[in-house]
Amino acid sequence: MELAILDGAPPPIDPADELRLLANDSQLATALAKSRCWGGTMCSAERPCAGCLNRRQYLVLALHRERHGRPVHASDRAAENVDADPLSEADALVERIRRDYMPLPAGNGDGGHAEPTPSPSAGRFVYAPITSGEFAAGDFRPRWLVRRLLVQGQPALIGGPKKALKTSLLIDLALSLGCGKPFLGSFAVDQPLRVALLSGESGQHTLRETARRVCQAKGIDLAGADVLWAFTLPQLARLSDMIALRDGLRAHAVQVVIIDPVYLSLLAGATDLQASNMFDMGPLLLGIARTCLDVGCTPILAHHTRGRHPVGEPLDLDALAYAGFGEFARQWLLLNRREAYEAGSGVHRLWLSAGGSIGMGGTWALDVDEGQLADDFSGRTWEVRVSTRSDAIAAATASKQAERRATKANSDRDEEAAFMSALDKLATEGQAAKLVQVSAAAGLSDGKGKQAFARLKVAGIVHEATVFATVGNNAKRPAAGVQRTPD
Repeated sequence: MELAILDGAPPPIDPADELRLLANDSQLATALAKSRCWGGTMCSAERPCAGCLNRRQYLVLALHRERHGRPVHASDRAAENVDADPLSEADALVERIRRDYMPLPAGNGDGGHAEPTPSPSAGRFVYAPITSGEFAAGDFRPRWLVRRLLVQGQPALIGGPKKALKTSLLIDLALSLGCGKPFLGSFAVDQPLRVALLSGESGQHTLRETARRVCQAKGIDLAGADVLWAFTLPQLARLSDMIALRDGLRAHAVQVVIIDPVYLSLLAGATDLQASNMFDMGPLLLGIARTCLDVGCTPILAHHTRGRHPVGEPLDLDALAYAGFGEFARQWLLLNRREAYEAGSGVHRLWLSAGGSIGMGGTWALDVDEGQLADDFSGRTWEVRVSTRSDAIAAATASKQAERRATKANSDRDEEAAFMSALDKLATEGQAAKLVQVSAAAGLSDGKGKQAFARLKVAGIVHEATVFATVGNNAKRPAAGVQRTPD
């Protein structure tokens, strides 16, 4: 029987059908039992590891479809002849996947096949040390993707709270890398690279509208950018998806892949895994990293924070949602708002924090003006200004001081106006009035009244005057007074 090969990921099959097939198909169960575990040491028939669970789902799907004359999604790209016997079909599928992830050595010395030896890309331990001499002489120098921020060959995370421009910045990043233009207009890109952006959240209209604004700001043509766009996401816990992703990246010679957002790619089809369990999440994240890195592609994953994050301070890795992400990240870009967003303004004030295991890092202030949407859907822009953290803090401090001065000046003017209104009511025809009476009539405390009088005196609007207050026995005593100065 010849197996037809389907290039894309297979349509989903009902999980209930998978379970029924597993329960009722003894031949398939026998084939699965013959295959070797790819996962960790805590694997059993009752609780299979993530690798075995993925393989089981893949084999059920493949065998089910082949028996019903439907195309099979396989890891290779050529038809393969196998016997019509269902057990042989299952064995062939097992071996096909094992060849991709657990290459066989040439032999075991007695003319037969050795047991499959897992490759490093399979996620299982292989003892293959190098000498200190080789270690000392090796060339392990990294190469920049984006200077000061990201390097090639290490998985990266871009994280931040919801609606903090993560996707917009990823579009800027993809187009900057695809065209060799500075990221955010400030961080140099040494050479153009082919990028694939896989987005499962924003939709085609929003992505293209944002991409056009970014291209206009950079002075580039969207149609000429070396960026591939996809609008569905692979599932990290599904082996067939990882195979399809790997083969697609290799076939299109993709050098950087961006997956946005990763939470939509985590646990579909893996009901026994927990996002809160670092021991479940670690192998999944490692699997996506190796799937990409083994074909020369740097993965960048977009991720959310836990709940609402306080505005004003730069983000750190501990704020990311779910287990294992902070430990997994080899390099990262983290976003948070410096100031609360004013709805409709189009102006975003953000912190951008960067770090990596090779030692790069820093914090910058981003001011992004997206303009305001008009009735005809025009008016949106992409204007980005990047400044250092110290400059941003100094500017914020100066702005607050200026705001406080302006607030005080307004308050002083209001007090002076109230003081003069009270004076004119108490001192008709330009006569003098007692300072304490004017202050009280203006609704000012004695201290505030004296300060208002002092400012008005400096301005030449009023001057001191002596007035006489009546005391006991109708005696007159001089008191501090104020009088409007004639023009």
